[in-house]
Amino acid sequence: MTLIKKTKAQYSKVKQIKLNAPLISRIIFAILFLYIISLFVNIKMVIFLIVVLFVNISMENFRLRGNLPADFELSTFSTVMVTVAFGLEWGIFTAVFSKLITSIATGNLLADHFFMILTYVNAAFFAYFLRSMNIFGLGMVIVSINCILMWLISKNLLGLDPTSNLSYTGTNFVFNFLVFSIFSELIKVILM
Repeated sequence: MTLIKKTKAQYSKVKQIKLNAPLISRIIFAILFLYIISLFVNIKMVIFLIVVLFVNISMENFRLRGNLPADFELSTFSTVMVTVAFGLEWGIFTAVFSKLITSIATGNLLADHFFMILTYVNAAFFAYFLRSMNIFGLGMVIVSINCILMWLISKNLLGLDPTSNLSYTGTNFVFNFLVFSIFSELIKVILM
């Protein structure tokens, strides 16, 4: 199979080049799309958000296939990082769309996801107003607040049993602790 083949144009005598591989055409489309987006926003932020979405979708698919009572997500981390680097507006954008796109892409849109989005918006506000803090400390303050909020919402509004609630909240806290402790300083340097 050839990746590029020459074909005769349907309405002219000029030969055209046809991309014969969907992967190549998707890569070219992605590069053009990123270039156009970079004219309006910071390309580092766009690439960071694409990576975050890819990882979020992959982790959620893994969790759903394994039927794991866990909450692995990069939405809190990405919201904090984008808010600190690019401002409150982009932080709120990241807060909403990082979870919403992941939920739609995995076909798993639940009522508690809307409450999670609200905690990510909360993270954007805290990150914006406390952005002068050490990034790891800031992240852990926000993760702690959001875990407490989701624990209370899951217990009192959503009626989640205590064992599942502890499992989801605990895995979210531990995962975010690891992500912030390992990657926050590096990503901050890259984004800024």
